[in-house]
Amino acid sequence: MAVAANALWNLPPVTPVMLQPFRTEDTIPLIGVFVVVSPAGVADVRRAVPGFLELSGFNRRIFDAIPHACVIFDRDLRIVEANPLYTKITMVERNRMLGRYVFDVFPENPNDPSADGKKVALESFSTVLTHKVLHHMPFQRYDIRDRSGYYVERYWKPTNCPVLDHDGKVEFILQSVEDMTGVMKRFRPLFTTPTP
Repeated sequence: MAVAANALWNLPPVTPVMLQPFRTEDTIPLIGVFVVVSPAGVADVRRAVPGFLELSGFNRRIFDAIPHACVIFDRDLRIVEANPLYTKITMVERNRMLGRYVFDVFPENPNDPSADGKKVALESFSTVLTHKVLHHMPFQRYDIRDRSGYYVERYWKPTNCPVLDHDGKVEFILQSVEDMTGVMKRFRPLFTTPTP
């Protein structure tokens, strides 16, 4: 017999529960959608609480092994998952970002009056949510805080990808991002006009 998703948390503590990827007809696993297999039956489980996204052991190993920094947002732009490369380049521990609004975790640099990273990112997220398409953001400066709390100059190349639910609606946004700071600093002199 099927168990309602909201009843999952009421299972007896001794009930063995195993998370497995839920597969569509074409057998492609969907990130963030899982089934619970237990003596009580099978349930289609989605995020039951804000910021909750449980990856099976198999999907966790794949997500963590992706050779790019990746983060997953829900429709409200809360961070629901991040891989080790993402936490490394952003200098924020995973448990300090999960469930939080992305711009609360990464606020714009208040000392840079020309900062437009938040505006550009929101436009990209809106494109993904509205049109359900992959969107490559332009080369973007967005300073972040180091582990001491001081803002450091950073340049990024993000790509935002929609993850659809069963009804074809965008449920998550998967972002892959490259830190381009080293490239920018190396080639910046080529684009700088020397002072006479």
